[in-house]
Amino acid sequence: MKLKSLPLALLMMAAGTTTAMADAALTVNGQRVEKSVTNITFDGDNVKVYYADNTMTHHDMAEVAFSFASSSGIGAVSAFGSLAVKVDNQLEVSGVAPGCHLQVFDVRGRAVAGATAEATDCTVEISHLEGGVYILKAGNEIVKFVKR
Repeated sequence: MKLKSLPLALLMMAAGTTTAMADAALTVNGQRVEKSVTNITFDGDNVKVYYADNTMTHHDMAEVAFSFASSSGIGAVSAFGSLAVKVDNQLEVSGVAPGCHLQVFDVRGRAVAGATAEATDCTVEISHLEGGVYILKAGNEIVKFVKR
């Protein structure tokens, strides 16, 4: 079967930073996974979880849960690390370094929008996107948001 990577694995790959681990958690069989996750793949109904210590576990999809401490919606502001993001028909992102490339990914991992910050505040046009869950990557920081 074809292996598919979950775009949320991007969040788990950031597990090396304290900020990312505080806001993203992986739970298997009701137990929080304390190891640093480097990659997550799906093979049918099975989930393979790869860890920073070069070990791997596989689980039935029903046993694995991802949780995130916060999400944002239209008009809401979500602070994650040093970024603040306001979601509307444009993403208003503050706290980025000038020259930083911002990318928006859909849940399939496809880049659907982007911009390069000219100052510490940046706007990314997302009016062409349908409502749904997206991931913003700005430098080394990643934010999940919902466009309604």
